[in-house]
Amino acid sequence: MQNALFKELKRMGMDEDIALEFVSRKLPQNLATKEDILVLRKSILQVKLDTERSIATLREAMHAGHNKLQADILTLRKEMHAGRNKLKADYQPKPGDDAESFAEDVRMARSNDPLPDSSWDD
Repeated sequence: MQNALFKELKRMGMDEDIALEFVSRKLPQNLATKEDILVLRKSILQVKLDTERSIATLREAMHAGHNKLQADILTLRKEMHAGRNKLKADYQPKPGDDAESFAEDVRMARSNDPLPDSSWDD
């Protein structure tokens, strides 16, 4: 039977290697049973489930890290805002001070600037 199938495939013009592969696939020991297909399907579904669980775990970890990062940024912004308000309150001219004395204070602060090329120049 196998030989006859092989000869017929070659007669129709099929390549010898492809015809031989086709015939070998039709052998009874190469055919899968319904049970084999169900076992394979179960294995595929198990791998899919494990992959989805791993993705869900990674997604949860990513969201937790994102939430922590947002909280850290919010805390830093609050600290910066408080520091800015303190500096603003400390450096506002007091009544009786004129703009020239304030400008002089700024010039003195800039002269103590450790950076040689300060971009704060007037």
